[in-house]
Amino acid sequence: MRVSADMPVTARDTKRFPRDHRLLCSADYTGVFEDNAFRKSSRQLLLLARHNELAHPRLGLVVAKRHVNKAVDRNRMKRLIRESFRINQHRLVGVDIVVLVRPGLAQQSNQVVFDSLMAIWDWLEKELCKCAR
Repeated sequence: MRVSADMPVTARDTKRFPRDHRLLCSADYTGVFEDNAFRKSSRQLLLLARHNELAHPRLGLVVAKRHVNKAVDRNRMKRLIRESFRINQHRLVGVDIVVLVRPGLAQQSNQVVFDSLMAIWDWLEKELCKCAR
């Protein structure tokens, strides 16, 4: 189906994960690592975030081979994090986010990982609301 400018925006269109919603170059990652305004840590995830000048959030992932040995597990972690972000991105406006995976996350079920991410997105949304005041 071809999309035109006069077509209505559906819920599906607002929950995409296009290229401009990703941190792509090392400078983007370095900016978040060096100047993070938000930091949330759990046993198996670390979230770093900072404000950006855009009207949408951007996500970067760090899933180290030494923390998650098998490629299939690394890909599963990345897929779960991207999907969770895609669903919740409307709540996280104007922020660059890097999620680092720590050892042990690959042994968790998909539901446990998804619940951990939901708790992190909830926390980040509250922090962003505090800063907006």
